Amino acid sequence: DDGSNAVVSSVEYFGHDCVVTAALPGALDAPATTVTCRLLAGEHLEPGTSITISVSGPAMAYPVEQLPAAVAGPVAAAQPAVAGR
Repeated sequence: DDGSNAVVSSVEYFGHDCVVTAALPGALDAPATTVTCRLLAGEHLEPGTSITISVSGPAMAYPVEQLPAAVAGPVAAAQPAVAGR
């Protein structure tokens, strides 16, 4: 799998590391899914940037409690590979 397309919503920098919030488009009648990713030193991202998100190695995921289970799906928060386009 080559990852999932998303759009950067916000970026918070903590020295060289950052936390990126991005929106993955919804499927069918489902709303967009928001993912939060912690990135170690690397690429500088701006809100509105189109990216591809993939996870390599161990990751933690937290359930989305406000949506029905059929709509929520998994949400990953880890050290994913994020590539700007």
